Amino acid sequence: MAFSTTRNYCFHCQSPAVPQVEHQIVFCLSQQFMKCPVYSETENQPFPKEFQYTEKRHTVVPQSGRQLFVLIVNILLAAFVISQGYQLLSTRPVETKHSSPVPVAPAMTVPLVSSPKDLGTTSIPSTRIPTATSPAQTAFPLVTDQPYQVHRLEVPIRVGRQTYLIHRVSAGETFETIAETYSTTVGTIQALNHDLQPPLWANDSIVVAPGILSPGPALPSFETYQVMEQEVFIDTLAEKLKVNPAQLRYYNACPENCRLVAEDWLVVPRPK
Repeated sequence: MAFSTTRNYCFHCQSPAVPQVEHQIVFCLSQQFMKCPVYSETENQPFPKEFQYTEKRHTVVPQSGRQLFVLIVNILLAAFVISQGYQLLSTRPVETKHSSPVPVAPAMTVPLVSSPKDLGTTSIPSTRIPTATSPAQTAFPLVTDQPYQVHRLEVPIRVGRQTYLIHRVSAGETFETIAETYSTTVGTIQALNHDLQPPLWANDSIVVAPGILSPGPALPSFETYQVMEQEVFIDTLAEKLKVNPAQLRYYNACPENCRLVAEDWLVVPRPK
């Protein structure tokens, strides 16, 4: 398959074996496959165990062991809560007796209007309200709680509840075949890709959202961009591409000061 999965097998060894997902991303499904330690060996060698995918099995803990484990966890949680409460009490600021008074602005007196006749003679002071000098910008949440994601072709990027990936078009592929492969629609593919006009050509790179049948109206369209610099920060690329840095980081699941390297791929949001 063209994306990392446990159903991919390596046949460049003595017996077909499933490589680890991380190994597939770095070597098998990238332009670095020539550097793969398995590919560089002869085909009659067994597949190395350190690169082979192994299914994790859950061990059954005896009932007595479970109770002991729960007891230990409860003790540790209680100790943690007590220590946090002690730290809060010890770091509480101490009030000083000789604190300087805080100046209070004088209250504005507004005359009362007792009858409609007083409207012509009573002057009411006006309050000047400052006006905004610049339009407010849309704030995008910082990506701080997600693990680092590899920005390569066919590698899914998780953004909130949606997943995106950059797909390289192969010879013979059409909008319909790509939509069927990724369980999406032709209209969604065209809406996600900025100024994408048919037909598709081999080696074109397009943005695909697997499983999305209709993109929301607030979702922008995207362009794909391959990093050519040896090493660069994403905010520097945002200035080069003339795009909002927070928006570029958000749709690529990048934290602040995200560092990219050559051959990384990004989705660049563009207005529809």
